[in-house]
Amino acid sequence: MNGPRPQPRRLSHFLAASALVAAFAPAFGGCSEPAPLIPRGAWAVQFVRPDNKCKHTNHNLGIGEVTATTRQTLIEDGAEDTVVGCSVIDNGGSFYFDANASNKVGNALTMIVPELAADASIDAPAIGTVSYLSTSNTATTFSSDKCNFYFEDGTPQAVSAGNIFVAFDCPEIAAAIDDVCQIQKGYAVFENCSSKNDSE
Repeated sequence: MNGPRPQPRRLSHFLAASALVAAFAPAFGGCSEPAPLIPRGAWAVQFVRPDNKCKHTNHNLGIGEVTATTRQTLIEDGAEDTVVGCSVIDNGGSFYFDANASNKVGNALTMIVPELAADASIDAPAIGTVSYLSTSNTATTFSSDKCNFYFEDGTPQAVSAGNIFVAFDCPEIAAAIDDVCQIQKGYAVFENCSSKNDSE
């Protein structure tokens, strides 16, 4: 014996609900796309006063925690009032690399390297640009387009599309013609970076 037939009002509600589910099905299907990666990074700088041309004292500064061999604390973009952005693009034979990380207290580092070989060494480094600011130590931005980028032997430093762990130094980095200092050693690690050109 057949069960009771739906009443007209209940049937209309059932059909309306079915149509609503069907309408939203494509939207729910789109949720299967992976969430965008959030870039994260850390840097450390050893800033020195090599002679009287430099008007600032020696200091060590960074965001997050990174050494020559460890990446202890990486900060995500937007966390701890920190802005992080980066691109590490495989151009076939070399990498284009740019990255920046800054925080609300006025510590900032920006790096740009047009061609970074995966085997760049301290004896054969890639040349790139560094801009550095420490509100409490330099009060103004220092920059140089003649900084050295390389991977130290015996360390996990390396580069791949979207990720980099690199050493660098700037024999001269200036805020003005009469204020020339030095980044004796620096380390930077960035992950979850863009790995595609804007045109792709």
